[in-house]
Amino acid sequence: MPQSEWTDVEGGPGGEKGSESQPGWSERLLHVTWANFLVTMSTGGIAVVIGQQPHTFRGLQTIGKVVFIFDLVLLITIITLTVQRFVRKPELLWRSLRNPGECLFLPAVWLSVADIIICMQLYASSSTGNWLTVTIRVLFWFYVATVLIMASLLYLDLFTARRMTNHDIIPAWLLPMLPVMLTGTIAGSIASSQPPGQAIAILVAGLTCQGLGFWASIAMYGPFITRLMKIGLPAPNLRPGLMIAVSPPAFTALALINMSQATPAATSYFSSHPTASETLQVIALATGIFLWALSFWWFVVTVCAILLGVKKMEFHLVWYGLLFPNVGWTISTISIGNALGSNAVTWVSTAMSLLLITAYLCVLLMHARAIWRGGILWPGKDEDKDT
Repeated sequence: MPQSEWTDVEGGPGGEKGSESQPGWSERLLHVTWANFLVTMSTGGIAVVIGQQPHTFRGLQTIGKVVFIFDLVLLITIITLTVQRFVRKPELLWRSLRNPGECLFLPAVWLSVADIIICMQLYASSSTGNWLTVTIRVLFWFYVATVLIMASLLYLDLFTARRMTNHDIIPAWLLPMLPVMLTGTIAGSIASSQPPGQAIAILVAGLTCQGLGFWASIAMYGPFITRLMKIGLPAPNLRPGLMIAVSPPAFTALALINMSQATPAATSYFSSHPTASETLQVIALATGIFLWALSFWWFVVTVCAILLGVKKMEFHLVWYGLLFPNVGWTISTISIGNALGSNAVTWVSTAMSLLLITAYLCVLLMHARAIWRGGILWPGKDEDKDT
């Protein structure tokens, strides 16, 4: 998108026209778009990172639980604000689903749900009864069915109702597949606490969806890189969105390693192939390291691209794209370090976690500042500006 589209409109809180031309909060709240769920997607991801740290200290789990509760509060708040938008103007719901600039962020809702399911396993399963194990299993299958339908319909709409050029190819095209891909991550997180028969079914579904999400995402790398080669980098405000490309290899590495470790060794296929479980773990670890490097490359490219335009950047919700992909990359590093028994790798993952949390706090502060100054939640400033 042209950079000029993201500059402040006159009359904002920091503009020249003063308060007389400023829209009230009633009007501003009509611009709570689907992209706002990037906030809960990232906050939940931070809670997951905290809960899986290889080097812990007393109170760390409590901090993780506080972040998880904060994420739940944010999610309820954003859902409420989204509902009020569509209740007040029902026609905005259909417009939001037909506007590619906004509907591509709809998957952030389900990525937020994925974080919640994983956090339930991390922070609540050890202190509750069997009912939570069953609840998590039901939520998993509901999640699988819903994200498959959502991804199919969103891409079908893009394939049939849009005629996009090379200029329109953006990293957000990957978003509809990310919830499908997170199925493998959820499966790897919850399978070990499920009954063996249920665990096998969950792991097979996780691997199936992980394969679908990974290969579909990889297929989009080609036209996206072609776009970068022919047209160049996106506008500075949107460059943090390049980090989305880190997600497919990072979450695939994480899912493969965790799912291989969660496989019930004496159940079904594995009971008649005693060495299969160990062999699977070795292959998963090697593949995970293989994929980790691709995430590293995308990370370096994105950071360099941001630094080239950092002086021209103003806050946009796509900045949260800096966080969630690196959640997967950080946790995959943790999993690789644990599997290798490497203290050096786990300390690297701890450093990555600290940087990620620092980045989250900075983006959160910039978000609050943008709301106060009218950079977002303002007519013509949000993803719904074309509707």
